[in-house]
This record gives sequence, structure tokens and C-alpha cells, in this order.
Amino acid sequence: MASGDSLFSCEPRESLIAPPFLPAAALVARGDRMVLAFDAAVREIAAWQGTIPRQYSGLGITARLMWTGATATTGDAVWFVQFERHDPSQDLDSDLFGGTGHTVIAPTNVVSGAPTYTDIALGAAALPPGLVGGEHVRWILAREATNENDTMAGDAEIHAVELRET
Repeated sequence: MASGDSLFSCEPRESLIAPPFLPAAALVARGDRMVLAFDAAVREIAAWQGTIPRQYSGLGITARLMWTGATATTGDAVWFVQFERHDPSQDLDSDLFGGTGHTVIAPTNVVSGAPTYTDIALGAAALPPGLVGGEHVRWILAREATNENDTMAGDAEIHAVELRET
């Protein structure tokens, strides 16, 4: 694969699994679309799982979020992404998220209902060691609402997510 090639893309319902810990982002309707709503007062999480394409070269992964503020047109949301590699030595009865993950501060769109696109680039240090194509992974997305830099009032709503090779 080459830099920028898509590894995975989804809307909130596709491949969504129960998060490894709570509280979880809520699946809600916004107009005629389903979105994941992340609260402004507590850290909420969504989790997905799938297989990294075999052509993945191991350089890094960028998560592209398409999101809106439920009501806000000012302020920043703080997003966090982290991966768990399911290698043959891992006991799947426990969580083993590897690497440091990555956090980004993203300003909301100034037009209510208009999407914001936010990229979260995870280099080698932010990913589980040894992650290669063909392996199964689980990954989480969290809104770090308790972070002092998260200044956006109201829910942040995820409409779609894409993982690309960096």
C-alpha cells in the first residue's frame, strides 16, 4: 500500500463494537443519519475491530474523522485514538492497547451542522509494536471531554471514520 491508501472506512454503525470500558458514546439520530454522540462532560469511547489489509507497509496510520458539534459553533474538541494488536501471544480476555495512541485538539466548524474533518496521525511509537498487515486489531476513539483544552459545549457527533496509511 502507499501513503494515503485507505485501510478502513465506516459510518458509526459499521464494525462498531461495545467499548472495552465505559462510558460509551451513544448511537443517536441526527436528522436522517445515525451518528455517535460524545458527551461534553465525561470521556466517552467508541471501539471498532477489523483486519489490517495485508498490503499495509507498517509506516503509520492516520484516522480521519468527519464530525459535527451537536449545537456548538465555537470551541475545540479533544480526540484520542489508540490501537490494540491481536497477535498470537496476547490473551484476548484482557485489554492490551499498545503504543501511546495520539491526541489532537480540533476546532468545531463555525457553521452549525457543517462537518469538520480532523486527521489524527499515529506514527510507529503511537501504534502497537510489530503491527503488520493481515493482523486483527481493535481500536478506540475517545472524546477527552475532561481535558482542559476541550472547550466545545454540547455533544461532538462522529458521522464517519476512515483509517489511511500514513
